[in-house]
Amino acid sequence: MASGAVRGNNSGNKLRYILRIGGNRLRWPPANIFVHGIRLMNKAHRFALLALSPSLLAFPVPATAQMPVPPPVEQSTADCARPVYASDQLVCSDPELRQLDAELAAKSRVPAAWSGSALIESDGQWFKRRSHCAFESDHRICLLQSYRDRLSFLESATQTRDQMAVASCAMWGLVEIDRMPNGYRIVRTRQNQALKAIAAPASGQSIWKPVWAAESRPSSIDFKSYDGRRISCKVKR
Repeated sequence: MASGAVRGNNSGNKLRYILRIGGNRLRWPPANIFVHGIRLMNKAHRFALLALSPSLLAFPVPATAQMPVPPPVEQSTADCARPVYASDQLVCSDPELRQLDAELAAKSRVPAAWSGSALIESDGQWFKRRSHCAFESDHRICLLQSYRDRLSFLESATQTRDQMAVASCAMWGLVEIDRMPNGYRIVRTRQNQALKAIAAPASGQSIWKPVWAAESRPSSIDFKSYDGRRISCKVKR
């Protein structure tokens, strides 16, 4: 392949390059490129254009103005009119999942009395975690478990407790732990009944991780959050 050498000069306020290709000296850009177009260039000029292409592509390109992207609309159930998320698309195409989504939409949201606790997952927080089921090994099973967990979580607010235990917790102090008919546990402070957590029964087989899961032991109840936090409560006799 012919070797080339490039030398630049800036005479007449026009930057030109003199290329030596094979024994021929060429001025770049050739005068006729702007008059007659690239079709009229001879072979040497075309070769020179290819030789300079990488450097031409490296020239800075002015950034074009971009319209600001609006934030996504906050959701707590699937939007089957405009399903954007992969989880929404699966929910809207699956009869069982869509039925669970409709049941959730019909239920009241997190009670106002619960919203003050940092340990209670809001509707929006649950929905974002639910959407992450798309990254799990079994997308559909994860969604089924997430909906059933959320429905049971909300039902706990309207159920009458089966059992109550008084316990001392490392983080919460003295608490009452109510066991609900659906197996969930509600933790409230002993002194002023402030809500601390609502925990699902612990399950090692679940893909979905409840915001809190409770495991009963002979003398304690251990709580584990989806993000790895642990709180152990010693039950008082």
